[in-house]
Amino acid sequence: MAPDEQSADVVISTVHKAKGLEWPKVRIATDFPPPPRRENGAAGRIDASYARAAYVAVTRATEVLNREGLGWIDEH
Repeated sequence: MAPDEQSADVVISTVHKAKGLEWPKVRIATDFPPPPRRENGAAGRIDASYARAAYVAVTRATEVLNREGLGWIDEH
């Protein structure tokens, strides 16, 4: 039997399973790679569905957000 999430010290979730949930502290994992760069080296275009997933991820935090995995987004 899995431990109760309410008493867990750490919860690991996918973005899709996290919809509608919130936690005091959220760390975005590094599995949000940046979009491929354009031929001229400029930041590539972010796909709309990918942007929506990133939005869901960052809005799960109620107090502290570590957006390490989305640090590249500052270029956009």
